[in-house]
Amino acid sequence: LWTVLEILQEKGKRYKVKWAGIDPETKKPWAPSWVHKHDCTPDLVAEWKR
Repeated sequence: LWTVLEILQEKGKRYKVKWAGIDPETKKPWAPSWVHKHDCTPDLVAEWKR
């Protein structure tokens, strides 16, 4: 499992999420990416809907 900091966008059955941590190859934060809604925790979704 990877840690998500926050949901950035919603589109259809997916959320665009901001990942925690740093890419060891680039030394930069991981790029946001789209994940299925069912892969996000209820707490994360509740925070997004506020």
